[in-house]
Amino acid sequence: LDCPRAVDCTLAWLIAAMWGVSLLAIWRSWSHILQAATVTGIVALAASICLDQHRLQVWAWEFLWIQLFVLLATPRIAIWSCRVLVVGIYFYSAISKFDCGFMQTQGPWLTEGLCRAVGIGSPRWGPGTGWGYLVFPLGEVLLAVCLAWRRWQRWGVALSVVMHTALLLSLGPWGWQQRPGVLLWNLYFLLTVPVLFWTKRSEIAADVPGEASAGTRMSAGDLLSRLVAIGLGLWPACEGWQLCDHWPAW
Repeated sequence: LDCPRAVDCTLAWLIAAMWGVSLLAIWRSWSHILQAATVTGIVALAASICLDQHRLQVWAWEFLWIQLFVLLATPRIAIWSCRVLVVGIYFYSAISKFDCGFMQTQGPWLTEGLCRAVGIGSPRWGPGTGWGYLVFPLGEVLLAVCLAWRRWQRWGVALSVVMHTALLLSLGPWGWQQRPGVLLWNLYFLLTVPVLFWTKRSEIAADVPGEASAGTRMSAGDLLSRLVAIGLGLWPACEGWQLCDHWPAW
């Protein structure tokens, strides 16, 4: 939709401000302020997307659901739902790289950027040896599996730190000098994955009154968040049948 630039700028600043207030509210345990900031953030982001559908990108889609989980669910279930979301992002991102296009273009391009950043020569694989670039999607699949399996989660965290550090080197000022948005997306995962997955589930339950009890009744918000997270994890698999758009498919 055609609207004044001031409206776009106001929405952008409002989104950023509400995310900041939400983080502060989580840190200080201000539940009412957290709810108000989360609702405002959801409405502002949804309005921004409605004004320009090209803003419905992976980061916006993910942040909408994260805010919804925070709003509806108890802390333990919100964290679980966010974990499911992150695992799905890594898994489907890996699946999308198992094609000739990645092996012939993006894979070599990322490798060259990383080699340039660390000051070594790019690997010279001959014709028919592009399979070496399978290390990217295979590593991402391994990362998703580790994060999904509780006993291996810390290995998954370590792998994610290595992967996103390498991507920041490849895409950053010492590599391909990509735009700040691309770098911020990788920096976001570099910081978020350790926060989400390093804490043990028992520690999360112990920090939330009433959550540690196995007999605690699940609220409607918890149930809805679980169902939405599982649905978001399965829905991208329907992209091949044209039942899911490219962006929401991660």
